[in-house]
Amino acid sequence: MAAALACLSLMFASSAAAQEELCDNSFQDCRAKIKTLIENEQVGIDVSFWFMDDYRYKDWLIAAWKRGVDVRIILDLRADGYGANKALREALIAAGIPIRHKTTAGTGGINHWKMMLYHGQNKVHFSGANFSNGSYSYTTKYTGYVDEAIYFTDDAKIVESFMRKYDDLWLDTVDNQNLANINGPLTRSCPTCSISSPDLNFPPNQDYQDRVVARLKQETEAVDAVIFRITSPKIPDELIKRVQAGVSVRLITDQAQYRNTKYFWDSYNVDRMYVAGIENDGRLQLKWKDKASGQDMHQKSLSLHSLRMSIFGSSNWTSSSSDTQREHNYFSPPTPDKLWIFDWFVDQFNRKWNNLKPSAPFDNGGPITPPPFQDFVPGWPEPPANASPANAALGLGTSVPLKWEGGWWAHKYDIYFGTTNPPPLIAQDFMPSSATAGVSSNKETFNPCAPPAPFTTVCPSGLAPGTTYYWKVRGKTMVGNSRAVTGPTWSFTTSGGAPPPPAPGGLVASPVSSTRIDLTWTDVAGEDGYKVERKLAGSSTWAQIGTTGPNLVAYQDTSGLTPSTQYNYRVRAWTTGGNSGYTNTATATTAAVSAAAGLVVADAYVRSGQYASTNYGRATELIAKYSADALYHRQSFIKLDISQVTDSTQSAVLRIAAKLSDTRAPSVRADIYAGTNVSWNETTINWNNKPAVPTATGVFVVASGTTAQWTNVDLTEFIKQQRALDPNLTMITIALISPVDTLPYASFGSRESSTRPELIITP
Repeated sequence: MAAALACLSLMFASSAAAQEELCDNSFQDCRAKIKTLIENEQVGIDVSFWFMDDYRYKDWLIAAWKRGVDVRIILDLRADGYGANKALREALIAAGIPIRHKTTAGTGGINHWKMMLYHGQNKVHFSGANFSNGSYSYTTKYTGYVDEAIYFTDDAKIVESFMRKYDDLWLDTVDNQNLANINGPLTRSCPTCSISSPDLNFPPNQDYQDRVVARLKQETEAVDAVIFRITSPKIPDELIKRVQAGVSVRLITDQAQYRNTKYFWDSYNVDRMYVAGIENDGRLQLKWKDKASGQDMHQKSLSLHSLRMSIFGSSNWTSSSSDTQREHNYFSPPTPDKLWIFDWFVDQFNRKWNNLKPSAPFDNGGPITPPPFQDFVPGWPEPPANASPANAALGLGTSVPLKWEGGWWAHKYDIYFGTTNPPPLIAQDFMPSSATAGVSSNKETFNPCAPPAPFTTVCPSGLAPGTTYYWKVRGKTMVGNSRAVTGPTWSFTTSGGAPPPPAPGGLVASPVSSTRIDLTWTDVAGEDGYKVERKLAGSSTWAQIGTTGPNLVAYQDTSGLTPSTQYNYRVRAWTTGGNSGYTNTATATTAAVSAAAGLVVADAYVRSGQYASTNYGRATELIAKYSADALYHRQSFIKLDISQVTDSTQSAVLRIAAKLSDTRAPSVRADIYAGTNVSWNETTINWNNKPAVPTATGVFVVASGTTAQWTNVDLTEFIKQQRALDPNLTMITIALISPVDTLPYASFGSRESSTRPELIITP
């Protein structure tokens, strides 16, 4: 009843100028304004949020409820993965506050409203900000905050519209269900309120993207946009058209979303707009917020200069923000009483773009250090990985689809195929379906003899019999050739042609070390090469481990061998006509692990970004890679037992096998750091808990080529220095850290590999 009376006072409000404000949480405490509104409210508060994990709001709302204020909450249980959201909700329930929640029925999308409405004060505030620490107030002014723009208003039409819409949602029994403390029938707080502001936008009942696109089509001068996530092409498509029509566009987006595997279409759209800027004399410029602070660029706004309109609220540029999610947005009209909104957003955007503080009365307008908004740098795709037909497969038919795993961020491909090696380009910029492009674990496919339109067949009569074909795939982002990665070249042979060769014989297996066994056998006439198979003694499962070329009758097995283990081998020859029979089975046992290898006590690599809490202690490689994108940054750690270094005449050399992950660069350098922090564990170390190793040894390793090569790291001087400080020192930690941003990474054999590192101590 009290809330209904507040509705009446709103309807007959005076014509005095509205008290409105936009709050910038990079330097203003917008949370304090909310606290004041809650504490001053005497009638009713309507609250809606996606998630709430800042306990202050919970405390303030419970205090208001206890002093007799009617509080209603609409939320979404699907947000329980965010921090303390669930615990805070349970506290609100325990306090007795009525709560309803959005379900998967009806539209199915989440409850993305972030607002509070104060009935007795006739005020509302809304934004894209979740009720989380840093979203309404900075943690560090200008650099530690989640970018937002929070709108506080007592505009009668806006407040009344939110009253009506909130009542509609409160009474909705299709999309909403009662969660707690609902006693009696659901009722409206303002039965006579209507959605009287035509400038508000409430998806999914009203489309957000189409309305934005309609306004963009009218813009003739410039657009400034700030957006968190872009997975729908609608708005990017229109921005590109505006740029092509001569309109200038500036866009600030979030760096982390660009490489978020859950939203892989973000990179597709951002890359397309980057290319459009290059192709149109730089009229479309992009920046993003440096994610080194761990804070999101979460704001959602556009300013259209010739229309003098700003669009802001909770919607990202996604299909769900128009079609399924519950959102609230405002299209500020170019009327005298609302032009201040456009001016505010233009000023805010310019400050962000130029990394400037606000001028008086807030600050001196000087530069922000370090600058959080940086020029966009397009990323690379993962390299494509061939899947089928298997490399060197025989007896294939006359029409063979090529399949590969494109990996993350590759949205188009160049296909190379033919009877020569390297094969020629037959299809450029092939874009598979949206179900596979740009993602991992979904195979792409292309049939050279029956390609999809608009590509033409290169084998209209089918593949030739008894012929070897070669193929490879080049994956590209939407940036194109400057962000392309080529996969390996594979081959297959069609059926027909020469008959199978006779079986070779005389296979001998000779153990060389704890991680190597050498094979030899007798040659046979007319073969095209040999295939080597291996199995554990006592096992019934054989696996092909390698091949040789014609007339090459020796093979070194260093692939994943375990010390003191017995292995069986067999070999067969092949031609395009098929495989021969097998040789005799040869058996060999690897040597016991060397004492030098035993001095490597533990090793592991760590990875930053979303993998910062993942342990890689059981991986068969150690990785050193520096990247401006934290998702790809990796460092490796090795714990060494130096107890056998007992006097100053001895030397200590770490022997390690190095190679490159791929051929996108001729070499990658990894600097060697050393320290005495050895408290880490191989099975628990990750980026978040990795040890500090501040001492640079001045030694570095260079990895070149994709075949592992042994290299020596002399640690003698470092150990002598540390022993001078601590004569009882028995262990040290070595870190391998790349100093520059490179495309491939440096890979080193770990203790779990066949090329395990060793610490050689002499004499």
